Amino acid sequence: VTEGEARVLRELPRGAELALDEGRLEVAIVPRAGGQWRFVAGPYTVEVTGTAFTLRWQADRLTIDLTRGSVDVVGPRGRVGLQAPVTRTFSVATIEDGGSASDGARPNESGGAQGTATPSATSASPAALLADAQAARLAGRSAESQGLLAKLRRLHPKSPEATTALFLEARMAFDAGRMAAARSALESYLAVAPSGAFAAEAEVLLIEALSRSGDAHAARARGKAYLAAHPRGVHSDRIRRLVEADQKAPPKATP
Repeated sequence: VTEGEARVLRELPRGAELALDEGRLEVAIVPRAGGQWRFVAGPYTVEVTGTAFTLRWQADRLTIDLTRGSVDVVGPRGRVGLQAPVTRTFSVATIEDGGSASDGARPNESGGAQGTATPSATSASPAALLADAQAARLAGRSAESQGLLAKLRRLHPKSPEATTALFLEARMAFDAGRMAAARSALESYLAVAPSGAFAAEAEVLLIEALSRSGDAHAARARGKAYLAAHPRGVHSDRIRRLVEADQKAPPKATP
């Protein structure tokens, strides 16, 4: 981070997840195999490996000025890939008005683009509930965030945001060490969104949850399937180490 401030939410094997609560952030990351860097702003997550960009988050609008490399932006409506040079604005309000998965205009051939936004119609809308839940999570108010996510899934069960909420519930349970709850939520997410925006991360978290809860056989089976499908994926080294560790672990004694 070359300018601005971000909070570290958690360290990753080869990077970190950071939160931009409000304002502007300039970032430059050196490309590295297996690098994992995520920047969370409201309901959006910017995933990068090696790039330079400026991030602005204010009034429910995320603006990215991408000057080098590429990023993936994961939001309430899914994943959008961006290639430099481009400027893109994502808006919760645009989603409220029926915006597409990109939440704004697509970049033109010269690399410039600007999204548009209009005021949110209702605070109980799926995107607004998701944004409030993310804000509560980033502020450390886990119980409030979980309540909002549950409310979102109850009021809008068919919405894309409800699927995102299910993944966030799973990740919060995983981060809190509640492996049984995490496993259940992750399995539910993968059942409804096997190719969803968070499917790869959900699979990795599920493998780890199985391993940590003592189900080494299931963890190995899913881990091997993941490696067969993603032999050079971002998480492959991590899963390979986990599978190898489970293979070496002695079997649990049976009473």
